[in-house]
Amino acid sequence: MRQLTTNWASWTPQSVTWSDFSDAANYKQKIDSFYAATRLHLTDDLKLLLGGNYVQAESNGNSYGSDMSYDKDKFSPYAGITYNFTPEYTGYASYTSIFRPQTGVDETTNQALKAVEGKSYEVGMKSSWLDNKLTGTLAVFKTEQNNYPLRSSDGNPLNRKVLTSDLDSQGVEVGLAGQLTDHVNLSFGYAQFSIKDKKNGGEARTYNPSQTLNLLATYTVPVLPKLKIGAGLRWQDSIKLYDVSLGDSNLIKQNAYALVDLMASYDVNEHISLQANGNNITDKKYLNSFPDGQAFYGEPANYTVAVKFKY
Repeated sequence: MRQLTTNWASWTPQSVTWSDFSDAANYKQKIDSFYAATRLHLTDDLKLLLGGNYVQAESNGNSYGSDMSYDKDKFSPYAGITYNFTPEYTGYASYTSIFRPQTGVDETTNQALKAVEGKSYEVGMKSSWLDNKLTGTLAVFKTEQNNYPLRSSDGNPLNRKVLTSDLDSQGVEVGLAGQLTDHVNLSFGYAQFSIKDKKNGGEARTYNPSQTLNLLATYTVPVLPKLKIGAGLRWQDSIKLYDVSLGDSNLIKQNAYALVDLMASYDVNEHISLQANGNNITDKKYLNSFPDGQAFYGEPANYTVAVKFKY
């Protein structure tokens, strides 16, 4: 067997030529914002809100070889109007201009992303009943946003470069909250919306549920007025995410699901109260975290007991 030895005392390594390294990210961003607003009482029932926001945004430097320099300013007006149809019902409408500077890099231009610009409209009704113990809301909204950042073309959520598109979103929200009876309190909310990709066609941000519903009801036991029990329901529509890095099976999907919660509280005295909560008591398995390009199971069934002191 041949044995190789090295005399480390006399060994002289070859010199290594290192390439020049550039800064990973070296840029500065500055954003100045100024706003003003005024409320006009045109009549006892009609009110007008006018305002505006001026933004000056500038950036200098580069990020991993991408030019991050830009200088942009814009005035964004907003307006709102409310009208009291009756003491119980108030209607409103609002308009908002959108201007939001970004810090990412456009994959197609290898330069700093342009600011998100767009418009938002909302029309709704607010109401109250039972001496303002119960309130309700209804709103319809529409938002247009250009230069909105999406994921990179390779689907990698860690990629600092992203594609952009022009999105239109619209939907409706319904809410009800307050005291139904002397012993029952209710909180209810439902929302439905959709997001369309005007540039590429189809839906966008499909990892957001298009429908959500939240319901919480509590009951104060008449014979034990210090005891309150409650139940809640959280439901959402199905969500999905197309990830090109997964090849043929490039669809991550979570079907619609509902979570059930329970609670109970007891006021020992004016200073001490006890509360127990049970979340997802049916131990429903569901996936979330889709925007990050990966999916984790949500919280399993869990329970907490708390003692509160108040002085």
